[in-house]
Amino acid sequence: ETVAVFPSPSLSSPNKYLTIDPLVILKCDEKIFRCPPLFEIVLHILRGYLEASERHYKSLASPQEIDKIEIIDSLIQTQKSAAIQLLLEICLPLPNEQQIGRAV
Repeated sequence: ETVAVFPSPSLSSPNKYLTIDPLVILKCDEKIFRCPPLFEIVLHILRGYLEASERHYKSLASPQEIDKIEIIDSLIQTQKSAAIQLLLEICLPLPNEQQIGRAV
């Protein structure tokens, strides 16, 4: 029922797709997360698409649609929480990195 509140998006372009689901950005090669300059770029892109996603979803409700606004706010907070959780997991040391740390 909650999903039915939102219109079905037309995912004709990657930009629209990333605006609808910005967490897809984190589905890239793990090597990117181990290279600080590239990781910083990914974080910048993620932040931009999270903001774009928030604006997109907030534009779907008028001020009179209180229930819809609450659902949108929940969705936005869930996206942000999921991004934080994924980033924390990404930053955990890999098994070979743990061995290197112990050897030093």
